[in-house]
Amino acid sequence: MKILQTDSSAKDLAYEGYLKINNCGLCTDATAGISVENRGGRKDYMFVYIMDGTMYFELEGKRVELGAGNLVFYRPGEAQVYGSYEGDSVSYYWAHFSGTCVKDVLGDCGFDKEHYYFIDVDAGICKALNMIIKEYTYGEYCYETKCNSLFIMLFSEMARLTDQAIKTYNKYDVLLPAVKAMEQNYRVWYKNEEYAKMCGISKYHFIHLFTECKGCSPSQYKSNILMQKATELLAISDIPMN
Repeated sequence: MKILQTDSSAKDLAYEGYLKINNCGLCTDATAGISVENRGGRKDYMFVYIMDGTMYFELEGKRVELGAGNLVFYRPGEAQVYGSYEGDSVSYYWAHFSGTCVKDVLGDCGFDKEHYYFIDVDAGICKALNMIIKEYTYGEYCYETKCNSLFIMLFSEMARLTDQAIKTYNKYDVLLPAVKAMEQNYRVWYKNEEYAKMCGISKYHFIHLFTECKGCSPSQYKSNILMQKATELLAISDIPMN
């Protein structure tokens, strides 16, 4: 397991200025089981963006299990209880943030009503979060201003992905088992026949529907995932470890 973060103290701060990223980080290949339990909540906001594997979250008194591509929000004062199961490999980003703009930004992006949203695993979102972590790590001139700009842009991009996911979710619901297998077990290369069997449809129907949904063939989509993972590893290796 590797953990990269901007500030290991993760200060619980309700910032009175425009925007403050209190802590932002990335946890990769965690297999030992993660358990976070803060029943009293925090003063700031938090999100968790799952990149790989399945995590559990306690939201409004109920435990839900969410996979890769889900974005989870905790608001000030809400109990933060989440984790993963031992033996399951998970990777995820997180951020603690606060400020006078946060409520309006989340509202404008449609993130003010639910606790979690499916936005898919997106290379652009990962790139922006890696850049924020890197900027805070090196602390160059005006890094906070740059990171705040990236952070607001990040929410707008996430919102667009959510809107796209809602529009296409129902029609392509049958593909979810195969997409989940590709994204969570990206090291295993199944044949199209096997992916089609997971979805309960023929190979030819699977290939046609998948290409229509994702804009590329299943094999190209899997190749894109592998390239994305390689890019993430290169980005991580360029950031000094705490």
